[in-house]
Amino acid sequence: MKKISIFIGLMAALYTIGCNSHKEEKKEERTFQVTNPVAMDTSIVKEYVCQIHSMKDKK
Repeated sequence: MKKISIFIGLMAALYTIGCNSHKEEKKEERTFQVTNPVAMDTSIVKEYVCQIHSMKDKK
C-alpha cells in the first residue's frame, strides 16, 4: 500500500511538472524619436592650488 501511494505521488508530480505549457512572450521592438543635437563650443575652467617643493631644499 505504501509503495502504491509513493508511485501515485511520483506520477502526479511528474504530470504537473511535465504538462505545463511554455508560453514565450514576444518582445516588441520599440522605436524612439531622436532629436538632432546642437553643436556648441564648451569651455571648462577649474582652478586649483598646487605646492611645488624644490629638491635642493630637502635634506
